[in-house]
Amino acid sequence: MINILEFLLDIIYPNVCGFCGKINKKFLCDDCEEKFNSLLIYKEKIMKDKYFEKHIYLSKYDGEFRNKILSYKFSDRSYIFKTFASLFLKNEKICEIIRKL
Repeated sequence: MINILEFLLDIIYPNVCGFCGKINKKFLCDDCEEKFNSLLIYKEKIMKDKYFEKHIYLSKYDGEFRNKILSYKFSDRSYIFKTFASLFLKNEKICEIIRKL
């Protein structure tokens, strides 16, 4: 029963790349993964702030990356979270930073 439901949902709502919108079994197509991996940066900044001890930056908040985050937050495109998760979790450096937290 579940397989039939999943099949029907895939027909009605196929998986698409969260960045380019092309139908794709994964949530991030190979072209977009390569493109956005090049935008990722890794910075840890120790802060003497009363709210945070450390800030971690995974990417610059500008350009197309910023537009996708804004689309996710304000344009009812919650499905993009799977794309961001896929992008970050495939990256070994980011996973290493997350494990340290």
